[in-house]
Amino acid sequence: MKIMSKKTPKQPTTVRSEEIKDQMKDLKEHLGIQDKDIAENFGFSNAQSYRSSRARAKFDKGLVWFYNMIKDK
Repeated sequence: MKIMSKKTPKQPTTVRSEEIKDQMKDLKEHLGIQDKDIAENFGFSNAQSYRSSRARAKFDKGLVWFYNMIKDK
């Protein structure tokens, strides 16, 4: 007989810092985009799947880095 263990929900692998959250807010406002636009362009099924993704912190950090790199050029 196999005993089923109670699974705990998976936690994000990296946590978004307040600085990244603020920069993402500014980035989306400046570019006029929303979570649904990011989700669509990165292959998520919808905005909610992007928001709850374990990889969201990595996506956001990368987007902020890229945005900062190109806006200064």
